[in-house]
Amino acid sequence: MDEKRVALNMKVRPAIRQAVDAFAKREKRSANNVAEILLEWAVGQLERSGSTLALMQSGDQAGSSVAIDRAVLEGAKPKRKRR
Repeated sequence: MDEKRVALNMKVRPAIRQAVDAFAKREKRSANNVAEILLEWAVGQLERSGSTLALMQSGDQAGSSVAIDRAVLEGAKPKRKRR
């Protein structure tokens, strides 16, 4: 039996969106489906590591085409562009 699903809206950097779209196209999935799979996996990893800092320190980012934004990791709010 499937659990009830709820919406989760978020903003990501363009490089992240492009990577998700590319994987979705390659795997014949929707971008939302790929994002859901990744988020569920990431939450499991976070639960096992105990904190975002421990998770990031234990992970190997070598070979990743998308660098992790350290400001996001450290809890800094992104700077807004002035209009």
